[in-house]
Amino acid sequence: MAQTRVRVAVETSFRRKMPARLLRGWAERVLLLLGQPASLGLDVAVTDDTRVRELNRLYRGLDEETDVLAFPFQPEAVPAEYYGDTPPDLDMGGFVLPAGEQLLGEIVIAFPYAARQAEKAGHPVRDEVRLLLVHGILHLSGYDHTEPEDERVMWAKTHEILEALGQQT
Repeated sequence: MAQTRVRVAVETSFRRKMPARLLRGWAERVLLLLGQPASLGLDVAVTDDTRVRELNRLYRGLDEETDVLAFPFQPEAVPAEYYGDTPPDLDMGGFVLPAGEQLLGEIVIAFPYAARQAEKAGHPVRDEVRLLLVHGILHLSGYDHTEPEDERVMWAKTHEILEALGQQT
């Protein structure tokens, strides 16, 4: 069985705390649990708060820090709302992928933000990053939480997936 094409980039300063192989394994398992095709690609990046804030400002019109951003490449994904004056042109029509490859999207996680959230919640940072990864993949797979019922469904799916992932480290 072919594995999904998950590419992971972790900023050098976070690699010891958040190994790329661990993120790749979690992402592949989540995609499998969601029934995504094995040929589907996913990019995951772990970076700092400044970079994620910049992306949030540029692509969502929100000049503020956040924990995770999800950039969809598939039509079933619900794009995040834009809050600024003029949204950027995100037409990916000219984006060329290798033959036969489909890209679900890209998830960008702010590691320092995740570490602060983990400390507040009283759990390890890896658990927080795993939660953010699942959250991002669910967004890319068409889940959303803008309406109360949608939020309930998304959180139920999140808990189901986290339980299936267990405490893999």
